[in-house]
Amino acid sequence: MEIVCPTHLKERAPELGLEIGIITTPSDRAQRAANHLVEANIRGIINFAPARIQVPPHIPVEYVDFFDHLYALAFQITLGDN
Repeated sequence: MEIVCPTHLKERAPELGLEIGIITTPSDRAQRAANHLVEANIRGIINFAPARIQVPPHIPVEYVDFFDHLYALAFQITLGDN
């Protein structure tokens, strides 16, 4: 897997066959990242950023709330201590 700078994403995405983008930015940068992905013709996005983004309706977005998973894991660990 290669990490591509957003400023070069539009040129590199077709060459690398990229179809899915992953956003892991702070919330104030998430929309900008999404815009780069849309411009690069990415077909779907996984968003780990704590922000809702606006993309064209033909691009599916999956939101992942990191803290839900953190709380679930902490809960499992707590149960194991009993």
